[in-house]
Amino acid sequence: GYAEITIRPCLKAITNISIDVQDYQEVGYENPIVGDGAPAGRASRTIEKNTSYTFNQLLNYNQKFGQHNISAMVGHENYDFEYNYFYGFKVDQGFQDGNTEFGNFATISNLLSRTDEARIESYLSKVAYDYAGRYFLTGSLRRDGNSRFHKSVRWDNFWSVGAAWRLDQEKFINVPWMNQMKLRASYGKVGNDGGIGYYPYQGLYGLGYNNNSAFGIVQTALANNELTWETAKSLDIGVDFSLFKDRISGSIEYFNRTTDGLIFAVGQPLSSGGTVSAGFSVYQNIGSMYNRGLEIQLIGSPVRTQDFTWTVTLNATTFKNKITK
Repeated sequence: GYAEITIRPCLKAITNISIDVQDYQEVGYENPIVGDGAPAGRASRTIEKNTSYTFNQLLNYNQKFGQHNISAMVGHENYDFEYNYFYGFKVDQGFQDGNTEFGNFATISNLLSRTDEARIESYLSKVAYDYAGRYFLTGSLRRDGNSRFHKSVRWDNFWSVGAAWRLDQEKFINVPWMNQMKLRASYGKVGNDGGIGYYPYQGLYGLGYNNNSAFGIVQTALANNELTWETAKSLDIGVDFSLFKDRISGSIEYFNRTTDGLIFAVGQPLSSGGTVSAGFSVYQNIGSMYNRGLEIQLIGSPVRTQDFTWTVTLNATTFKNKITK
């Protein structure tokens, strides 16, 4: 769903909502005459449902003053995720008339269900400025809160700044064979919460370790209220070019990405209260690393006619990863 309101020619309010639903259902039945279901008969049900939505409200501003161009955005966004799971298994079939519903089976052999939830709330902003399509400045700032982390460290600020210069637009640079030459640089900070489950900071227990009818649990994870975002700071410096009436074009870019607070599941001693069978561990921000290198892309057109064009592309990257902590 999408809606847009023009407040003024330069100012618009926009809202978007997107919903994703994935629904899976499986019915299983084994008859009491032949096969693994004999002689009692058995039936099963598996139901899985993923539901997520993203809802944002944005205010966009675009204005031109002579050769000055300004665009800006502020907004708010919610992301909500829910996972539902159900599994049931019953045996001892009653009527043998094709009725595979659970009511036609007497004994519950297995019955499981669970619900997982995760949410992120975000406040967004960005601004971009250019002068005469020659000098460019950009900046962004956002604040995100994540239900995967404890409320005391749930929120963090992420940002970026960037600049670019179109040399080919300068009057004092008069090179006939240069169609485009742009220098650019950017630096920013982003956060990551991937691969850590839905409740990584909480003390967790595994259910279903029952002794006949006596309820039983096993502790599976210790709480860590200090667990927070992995953060990566990225520097990019590059040049984009197009030469000889676009016969040759491409880019050369240097990148350096430093990541702090890498999240790992750290094994704990049995003296902490865990058990071997539970794979006892706790998530912690214990690592740092960097990725850096040089990336080159060249595109050439050796043959270009009205009816035929031959294009050759070359990509080359140097890449170095190192865990520093």
